[in-house]
Parts: sequence; structure tokens; C-alpha cells
Amino acid sequence: MLQALPGPWLMVFDDGVPAAALSWMPIRGRGHVLVTSLTGNWRGAGAVVEVSPMSVEDGVALLEARLRLPAAHGAGPALTALVQALECWPLAIVIAGGYLTSCRIDVSRLPAYTRTILARALDDPEAVPAGYPHTLVAAIRVSLERLRASAEARGLLGPTANALAALCWLAPHRIPVHLALACAFIPADEIPLPRGRALLDEADSPVREIIRELAGVSFIQHAEPLPARAELFPGSEDTVTMNAVLQSVLARELDMTAVAPAALPQAAAHTDVWLVQALRTGQAERSWLLAQHAAVLVGHLTTAGLAHNAAANLMGNLAAFHYGHGQYEQAHGLLEQELACLSGCENPDEGLAAQARIILAQLDQMHDLPNARDRIASHLAAVLPYLTKLADRNPDMAAVLATESLLILQTSTKTHTLTGSETAQAPGAAPAGRGWYDLLDAFTALVGALPATAESREMTGVFGISRLLSQGRPEQAELAAADALAAVTHTWTATAAELRRLLLEALVAQDKWEQAEAELERFLPFAGPRSLYRFSVQRLVHNAGTACALRFVLTGSEQAAHLLGRLLDDTGSDHLTTAANAPEHAQILLLHTVHALWQVFASEEAARVSSPAHLKFSNLLRQLTDKTFTDPHDPDSVWERIYDGLASRMTAMVTDVHHHQVQTTVDAGLGDNAELLQHNARFTELLNSGRVRGRLALSTDALLAATPIGTNADLLAKDRRFFPGPTPVVLLEPARMLGITLLETGEPFELQIHRICAHGFRRMLGAHTSVPAVADLHLHLDNSTLRLRGPQEVLLAEAPVAATREWHSAARARGRALVLYGFAFDLHLPPHQGALSSPHAFALRLAQAANAGLVAAALVPVTTSNSPPPRRKPHRARKASSKARQRR
Repeated sequence: MLQALPGPWLMVFDDGVPAAALSWMPIRGRGHVLVTSLTGNWRGAGAVVEVSPMSVEDGVALLEARLRLPAAHGAGPALTALVQALECWPLAIVIAGGYLTSCRIDVSRLPAYTRTILARALDDPEAVPAGYPHTLVAAIRVSLERLRASAEARGLLGPTANALAALCWLAPHRIPVHLALACAFIPADEIPLPRGRALLDEADSPVREIIRELAGVSFIQHAEPLPARAELFPGSEDTVTMNAVLQSVLARELDMTAVAPAALPQAAAHTDVWLVQALRTGQAERSWLLAQHAAVLVGHLTTAGLAHNAAANLMGNLAAFHYGHGQYEQAHGLLEQELACLSGCENPDEGLAAQARIILAQLDQMHDLPNARDRIASHLAAVLPYLTKLADRNPDMAAVLATESLLILQTSTKTHTLTGSETAQAPGAAPAGRGWYDLLDAFTALVGALPATAESREMTGVFGISRLLSQGRPEQAELAAADALAAVTHTWTATAAELRRLLLEALVAQDKWEQAEAELERFLPFAGPRSLYRFSVQRLVHNAGTACALRFVLTGSEQAAHLLGRLLDDTGSDHLTTAANAPEHAQILLLHTVHALWQVFASEEAARVSSPAHLKFSNLLRQLTDKTFTDPHDPDSVWERIYDGLASRMTAMVTDVHHHQVQTTVDAGLGDNAELLQHNARFTELLNSGRVRGRLALSTDALLAATPIGTNADLLAKDRRFFPGPTPVVLLEPARMLGITLLETGEPFELQIHRICAHGFRRMLGAHTSVPAVADLHLHLDNSTLRLRGPQEVLLAEAPVAATREWHSAARARGRALVLYGFAFDLHLPPHQGALSSPHAFALRLAQAANAGLVAAALVPVTTSNSPPPRRKPHRARKASSKARQRR
């Protein structure tokens, strides 16, 4: 018949099965055959076209068309949520739309009906589109019957049904094949110890045939393998994907609730082993994917109301995953859920309960919420009796848990002031009934009586290194962290991440920028969008980032700013979106603002206010105007000091640009005049002699009261630990000017100013001045002679001076002096004349000289080798004798 047709023809087999369709396939004629099928096993086909899943956008458009909604319906989010709940399954979307239409449910009520749609609409004959023979559930039943017939013919009916049920217990996407089959076939008590995965031997088990049967009816699709450092054997990490709606329908069709009491604990035990193994080996992406399956299982266990140690164990290790990922609220909820599950167990595992309580105490200690200390005491008091008993059976485990508990107590004791009630009795601590310090003493005694393990030593080491940093001893912290890292036996642990963090912080605290950059490279494998060490990452960005930002604001260190940028950008997450609260968000925003300021001047378009770098900085700075960095507000916090220093650092960078432009211009002009200068021996001798007039003062002297000179280091002056007392000031003035006029521009410049600026001093720019700190220079007072030297002991200035005892004290306390060099001080005149005659005269003269480019300044390290002059006793008039008074 087909041969008799005059033109080309098309034959369509809908939902074709190879065995049936091939017998009807025409072998002659001018036409084509199109087959739609659930299976891809079509040998000899001209072409096989895989139909990809429908996109969310197309799914929403399909639902809008099915509901015949107007263009401006305003229900976009609700429609999108329903389409995503139906996993973009076209037939499910069409049937859901038919259900809504036939039941006259308005789209404004969609959120309330989503669960009803999933439970009832998919098997509603009235919702089926015209011309379609089945509801969605009926179509699934047809495929299920086809699966049963095919599997039974191969003797695989039981294994295939069990495997399908196991797949439905897990999350729908990227289900590890061997995990699902282990859940189906291997009892929990046959899991290899310690913590080994149970895998089926594919040579003896029909693993691939079962998967082929399920794929043949499109219940599963092959997906990307599970991330792994190495496969145990080819295919051991294979995964498949299911549709979540299909899982829900199959769970009802297979009556899985009947087998839940036995099947769910077994699935929980296997999934827990897979998850823990990924966590212990630091495989972040693998852990993330396995955690999705653990979370779905926990949901099934909770719905079924099963109280089982395996369920509690899975909850606890899923909490550990969330804890490592920085999702502390989810971790806290799971740990509370674990304790509730254990309380319902017939024989609860006390060890699981103890570990849950210790982590809950740690979470309370970290977040410092109201009544946190009460809860810490309650949790740890409940743990103490168990650890005391465990010390006899398993001293190593007892040592680890007791050490962890003790460190929580010690940290809380150090960071909080305990109230009288807390020192006497920890509320809620029953039945142990111990006060805070009693609890601290009990855990101290327990730890002292137990043998130290490698893990407990590592925890104690981290605590000690952290204390060294908090005490301002970064050199010792660096050595201790390096030694501890050399002794670490397992690379991918929270302890290893913490040690790397502390070592990096110690290097930053010492301005060891190159070593810090290298150490950051070693830390980065612990970071990333799905890091398992989020606490360490967040602490590193917070602590080292703050130190870098402060160093940049104080000194303009480009190395500090560059490392700050890497901490913000290379650690693999948007720290603004993961901030725990508003003050922490403001702190991270401030760090971004500091880095953006550096980028403004690091770019080639620093002079253009409309440049992208300028606009980014301005936008970030604008966002900070209504932010507070601490709660309650602390005006003396380091964050406020960084914020206060932004304006003066920007001024410093502007003046620095101007300064370098002038230096470059003069350098070029000197090159043109080089031959002339070489032939003037007297001129060269005066330039290099360094002979100047000098005068010493203090920043608190009345003479300097009206002078707007300062450094960003003054931001720390409020803190007596940094800079106690006034700043020593040195005024240096050459005896005569050595001017030169540039041949090309005709501009005059003073060569002694140029020479001192070539060694780190910066020209003052009117009233807008920020003084650089120059580590390469050294100021030394020997008896009554003050010498300023540069690298290789080059003499830059030498002057006779008179130093007071107060100036000596300030120099010793500060270690640096503010040096003003130039022609603004009239040091050749008596103090009551010229610039030194009054604060106003000094400020005016200094501003005039600065505008003329005749003053430079720097903050220079200072030492003294002579003893300060003795303090004079005030002169007192001798008392007149009684006789003299009588004579008078």
C-alpha cells in the first residue's frame, strides 16, 4: 500500500517498543518512520534524537497557555514555583493546568494548592487534555507494568523492584548507582568497618541489567559521575537521575510506607558512610551532592516517625556538613532533631548524644546569643558523666571529646564576664548540677587524667596559637603554627584548615607579604563556593582582611591591599551574601571599599573621576553611610578607625600622585642639566653634605596646635597599647637653597627637597597633607647631634639639637618621629621671631612653603644613644632666719 502512494509519506509510532514496532516497520516505499519511545535501545535507526528537559521558561509559557492567562496576570512567581515543583515535566504541567481550570482554582491561590496538585491532580481524569488517553499516574502505571513484564522475563523482578524503591528514597538528581543498590541489597550490619563503603561486585551482581531495565522505561537517566579523587573500579561513581514527581507517584504505587521501618534505617546507614567518607577526605563537591540525598532521607525518616540510632547518626553527620559549610542554623536544627530522635530510641547511643551536645555548645559559644553560657553549661554538664564512663572503655575517644569540651569552656570563660549565678550554678545544668567553674575544673581534671592523642594535641595547639595572636605575639604564633602543620597526619581536616589560617594571620601581622601570598595559595584548596571549612575561610577573611585594610589605611601598603583583594575574591564565595548579620555585612562591605580605593589609584585611569574604578569606590562608600560595624556601636573599634582613615588615605594617594609627577619632572630636568651640575663642585658638595639647622618639638607643643599635620597612624592614638603619649617632631632646615630652573619649562625647583624626596619623603601639598611612614630611613640622636641616614648609611641630614627629657621619652615610646624638612621654619632667627613666634605664624609659614613645594615630610624610625638630661629641680628661695625677720 505504501508503495502505491504517489508522494513521500510519514509513519509515526507513538510510545514504541522495539520488539513490537520493528515487526511493523515498512521496508519499501518513499517515506520516513518517526518513533517516540521511552527507551533508546533502537539498533539500526537512522538517527536517535534525545529530547532534553523542558526549560523553566518554556514550562511557564505552557502553563500560561493551558490556563489562558492574560499578558499581565501578575502570577509569575507562583507559576514558576509550580513548574519547578513539577520538574518541568510537560505532561504534568498540562494536567496540572487542566486540574486548576476544571476546579476553577484562581492562580492567586496557587501557593496553597501546590501540594494538592502533586497529590491529586496527576491522577484526575478530568484534568487530562482532550485526545490524551491517560492521566499522568495512569501513564506511569503503564510503564510500571511494562517494567514488571520485562524484568520478570529476565528473572530480575525482585531486584529491580527493590532497586527502584531505593532510588525513590534518595534525592532525585545524581543518585549514586552503587549507593542506591547497597541500600536495596546490603544489610547495615554488613557495612565494612571502620567506615568503609559497601559496593556490589558487578561481576557477580546484575547491576547493569537492573539499570538498563529502569532506563528502558525512562524511569531513570544516566547522569554525570559523582566527583571522586579516584574510582575504585570503572563505574563505581556512576549516577542516575529521576524526576521528583515520578518518585512521589512510584512511592505510592509501590506502597513504600509498608517497608519504611526496615528500609529507611538501612538506607540511612549506607548514606551516612558515603557522606562521612567524603567529609573526612575533604571532597567538597562530592559531600555537597551526597548531603542532598542525606537531607531527603532525613525528611523521609521524620515523616515516618522512625526513632533509630542510624537515623540519628545520619542527622548528626548531615549537621556536621552544614556546620562545615557555615550553615549554622541548619546544623543547630539537625542536632536538636538528632537528640529528639535518640530520646525515642529503645537503646539510644550515648556517644551520638554527647557529640551532638558538644557541637551545640560550640555553636552557642560562637554566636554569643542571649543565655548562651547557660546553654553551654547545660549541654556540657550532661556530657560529663558519659565521658567519665567512656574514659575506661575508650580513653582515646574520651580524650578528644573532653578536650573539645574543655576548649569551649575556656574560650567562653576568656571572652565573657561571668555573673555571680553562673559562677555558682549553671541554670539548666541538672542532673549534673555543676556551676561554671566547677564544670571547668571537672573537665580540666578529666583531660589531665586521659592520654593525649594526636587529635587532642592538634585541637590544643590551635587554641594556643590563637591565644598567641590575640596576645600580640605573631612571631611565636608563626613558629608554633608551622611546627603544628609539620605534624599534621591528615591533610583534609578542620584542624589543618585552622592551622593554615592562623599561620597566614601571623604572617600578615608581621607584614611578611610574600610569605603570606604563598601561604594563601596553600590555603585556597580549603576554600571555594562549597567549602567544607567555611568557618576557617570566614575567620581568615575577617581577621587577615581587617589587618590588611588597617595596614593599607595606615601606611598605604600596596602589598596589603593586593592581599586584601585576593582574600575577598579568591576564597571562592560572596562574603557579602554569606554574612551572618548586619554588622558583619557592613564589615565585609568596608573591606571591599578599602580594596576599591586602592584599585582607583592602581588603575591607569586614576585621574578620571568617571572611570569604572572611581564609580565602584563611590558606590561602595555611599553604601556605608548608614551602616554600623558593631552592635552596640563602638566608636573605638578597629572598623571605625579604618573607616575614619579612608579620607586621609585618599588624600595621601592624591598627594602621592602629585609628588611622583613632580619627582619625574625634576628627574628629567636634571638629566638635561647633568653636565652643568658635574662641573660645579661647590654646588655638589653643598647638596651632599647634609648640613642643616634643627629643632626638636612634640606634637602636643602649643607651637604646633594650629598645624594640620598628621598621619593615619594617629588613628591608633586612642589605644595606649599602640602609641602612648605625644609624637616626637623634628624640624630640619638647610642653611641655603640650591635651586635649579628646568631648561624646557622654566620652572624652578629646590634640589635638596628633591634629594630627600628621592629617599621616601613626600612633598607637602598645602593643608591637605598625609605623611608617609618610611622604614628605609633612620633617625639617630647621639648626644647633641641628630643624623638622618638612608640605605647604605647615606647621610641625608645632620644638625646640632637640644633634646628635652620629654622628647627622649616620646622617641622611646613611639619609636618613630615626624620629620619636617624644608624652608618654612626660620631656624636662623631667635624663637620669638619669624615662623616660631606663634602657632598662627608657624601654620601660615608652613602652608606658604608647602604651596611653593619647599617642604617635605616623613615618619621615620628614631633611636637615641645618650641619656636624657637630668630633670631640673625648681629653684626655691631660702627661708629667712628668725633673726632676720626680727631685724626687719
